[in-house]
Amino acid sequence: MMNQPNNFIIWNVRGANNDNFRSNFRELMDTHRPCLVALLETKMASHTPIPEDFNFTEMIGVPAVGQAGGLIILWNHDMVTVNNFTRKGQKIHATIEVVNREGNANGGDRGEA
Repeated sequence: MMNQPNNFIIWNVRGANNDNFRSNFRELMDTHRPCLVALLETKMASHTPIPEDFNFTEMIGVPAVGQAGGLIILWNHDMVTVNNFTRKGQKIHATIEVVNREGNANGGDRGEA
């Protein structure tokens, strides 16, 4: 695996089910190549197509309630591990560890989302 920065993106998208979001998100992905993304206020009941459409291997999501809320965390399992996650209401709690180039979780690079 190439040595690349560990970019995370957290974005209040104010609706992710439209062409404008997809175009802007594709540009962000191509420019920053994040290993983890959190999208807030997706306003989507189902996030199923997003990981595949944007080349992420893993997803945790919370559906919107009507036209409010919706959260999704996207990542690639070869770059980060996401463990101990819980979903409650419009919240996701998780432990995130960056994976080093040898494929092991790097205990020195921990964060919580």
